Amino acid sequence: MLNKPTQSPINVKKYLMENMFCAPRGMLGHVGERLMSLDQGLPTWVLDLLEINVSDSILEVGLGPRLGLELAAARAREGRVVGVDASETMLGVAGRRNHTQIEVGRVELRLGSADRLLFDDATFDKAMTLNSLHI
Repeated sequence: MLNKPTQSPINVKKYLMENMFCAPRGMLGHVGERLMSLDQGLPTWVLDLLEINVSDSILEVGLGPRLGLELAAARAREGRVVGVDASETMLGVAGRRNHTQIEVGRVELRLGSADRLLFDDATFDKAMTLNSLHI
């Protein structure tokens, strides 16, 4: 007689989505970051829709690999861009790729999630999220 497994089998698709895109971490998180970095059209399109002004203060929730931050900082060159992400992996990537803007105080990164943003009302002129709403 065979014993039944005590744990349910791993759902591979769910595991890959969570570790590559939803809450990127480890090696799979870095693979997900590379894949997300390939799509430069989406952040450009979103920023076009937001009509960023040079002095805007912008929030990006779920910043991913850094493209939105870079493009937003380039457009709001007299403003400020804050990125919030629940993934330490993505914050590390974004920090390395935006280190110059961080050093001069134009870009700020924070560990956190959309349901617990610790900012006062009317802190930002514009807000965005890219590739962050997974089903």
